[in-house]
Amino acid sequence: MKKNHHLFPTKPVMPDKEKKRIKLMAAMLRYPIGVLIIFQSLFWAWVFRSRFAGMLSLGLGMTCLGIYEIIGYRLRFRHIYCANQNLHHRKMTPDDCDWDAFPKSEGYGIPALEIFFGTVIIVVGLIVYLDQG
Repeated sequence: MKKNHHLFPTKPVMPDKEKKRIKLMAAMLRYPIGVLIIFQSLFWAWVFRSRFAGMLSLGLGMTCLGIYEIIGYRLRFRHIYCANQNLHHRKMTPDDCDWDAFPKSEGYGIPALEIFFGTVIIVVGLIVYLDQG
């Protein structure tokens, strides 16, 4: 008797090009984005000759990154899942995301810390700026 294939659906196969793109986005999120935020804050501090510009840029960068990571976790972006796998030194599997294995403390906690520290940096920068006169 022939099996009825629509009763046993298989997962759709993700093209290799798409897998590579997702892995690249995950690696970019985990490693160079923090360095880029620091360099852009140094750049704006140099352009405006102001510590406030650098602190504002750093705080906004951290806050925006944290918000993006929370949105990505909520909307289940595959590169956010792969970045978490990379964080734990596991093989990245963009075609097989087990979101139940992704701890909520990392999905919400790490971005919340980024948002918190970004906001603190902005507030400290404002205090320094207003204190200068």
